[in-house]
Amino acid sequence: MDISIDKIKGILIALFLGEFGGYRFYRHQYFLGIVYLFTLGLFGFGWFYDVYAALTYDCNKSSSEENTAVIATIHTKVVGVSFECDHGIFDDRQEAIEALSCRWKKKNSLSLEYFEYKGEPAFYVIMTHDNTDIGCLKADLSSELMRKYSDCTFVISDYEVTGGEDRKKFGCNITIQVLRSVTNQINY
Repeated sequence: MDISIDKIKGILIALFLGEFGGYRFYRHQYFLGIVYLFTLGLFGFGWFYDVYAALTYDCNKSSSEENTAVIATIHTKVVGVSFECDHGIFDDRQEAIEALSCRWKKKNSLSLEYFEYKGEPAFYVIMTHDNTDIGCLKADLSSELMRKYSDCTFVISDYEVTGGEDRKKFGCNITIQVLRSVTNQINY
């Protein structure tokens, strides 16, 4: 079992200084650290939670994932699903979306790729494993994302394939999470 020095340090800090907010200060959560300090680790409950968190902490998780917060969740329909693919291994987007719907395959991951169309912001919806585009976001949504959240990261957290079989034409609905660095949100 390979345990990193950082994990051991976190466990020891949580055990011996967690009651006084030590683990929260170690994780750079200063406000919670102060709350723990004045409430003796949230009356002991927070302290026990921090010991558990330190024991189960994944040191391999990237610090960028750890220091981000979801500031918006958007549910939308993918448009342009009946056109040819601009990238990837499929000829048309219907084939690509049908591949997403196959239940025997491992759940595919999707991502957004920024580009400009006629000088305006636009996003392709991309199947990550083979870089095939399955469609785009609506033009007004793309513009809104860039206007409101240009300093953020966009992650597709879920998708649902619609249509097929009797309806013949496939579609796709996606859930986009807008992530912002926690350090960008702190106001002093």
